[in-house]
This record gives sequence, structure tokens and C-alpha cells, in this order.
Amino acid sequence: MDFNFLNVEYFLLLIYQLIFGQDILTNTIPDSVFVLWDIFRVVSTVLTLLLLTAVVYVAIRLRQIRKDEEQVFMDAADERKKREEGLAQSSLTGTLNASEKWEQIVSHIGSENPNDWRLAIIEADVLLEQILTRAGYQGETLGDQLKNVARGDFASLDSAWEAHRVRNKIAHEGTSYEITNDEAKRVIGLYRRVFKELEYIN
Repeated sequence: MDFNFLNVEYFLLLIYQLIFGQDILTNTIPDSVFVLWDIFRVVSTVLTLLLLTAVVYVAIRLRQIRKDEEQVFMDAADERKKREEGLAQSSLTGTLNASEKWEQIVSHIGSENPNDWRLAIIEADVLLEQILTRAGYQGETLGDQLKNVARGDFASLDSAWEAHRVRNKIAHEGTSYEITNDEAKRVIGLYRRVFKELEYIN
């Protein structure tokens, strides 16, 4: 019986030949080794194709999920734009009712949908901008208006800035910005503090 098949050095030479393609021990390699090598290549090729297919599928699904999230946020943004236009029109006619608007914001924050929480913060920010505009503070954006507010004008200025920064994160990151209901309620609480001091809600 040929015991070379159990020799470690013999195996190393076989591996060397398979890797580098040199004719070392060509005539001494059992046919079973070549059969096993062919099986290994076939199996590895199939596994590689399966893995590539899985990667492509996951990439496609992630892209679809991202599109769905963007659509949800775009719908929320459209709703916000409509509400902004309504606020602007009300401001021009002098019929802006901050109390009613605040009730809508509170109803959004009471929802179980994180998109409603984001919308509540965005709407509260819009309301604050409208209120400051009517109060005579100039600026193209709420951030510009807040910069023009003297620290002695109202004590809750820091709360307004903190809430506005969260709103900016939501506006820039969209649905990818994760927020809990507790955090959303905390941010709305900051807006509430400002609105109460400005006497637009009780």
C-alpha cells in the first residue's frame, strides 16, 4: 500500500502544484484529488454566485425602503408647506390663531407615528417664526430672527434655539433622523415654554 498519501510533505507538494500549476508529482497525484478539487471549485463558484445574488437583492431592497421613507417624508413636507401657506395667509388677514395651531401640534405629538412627531416639531418651528414675524423681528429664516432677539427680550430664548436646532436636524436628515416620543415631547415642551412667555398659549 502507498502511504505517501498520509505524508504531510506530500500534501504540501500537491497544494503547491495546484496553486502554481507546475508539473510536480503530476503522475503521482491520485485521480481522487483532482475530482475533489473540481467539486470544490464548482461548490465555491455556486456559493459565490448565491452570495452575490443575496448582496444585490439586499441592496435593491434597501434602496426601495429608502425611497419609501423619502416618499413618506415628502408627503409630510407637502403637508407642512400647505400649513405654512395657510399660516401666511392667516397672518396677512390678521386671523392667525396660535391656540388652534398649537392644538394641532399637540395632536401630532400624541400620535404613535414618528413622522407625526417630526411634523409636530416642524410645525411648531413654523409657528414660532410666524409669531416672531408678527412681533417685528426681521430675518429671512427663524435662525436669523432669533439672532436679532436681544437676550433680555424673553427668558426662553435658549429654549427656542435648542428646539430650532432639533428642527434643523429633522429638516436636513429627514426620516433618517431617529427620534423617540419622549425626545419629541421634550422639544415640543421647549416650544411651549417660548409660546407661553410670548402669551400665545395659556
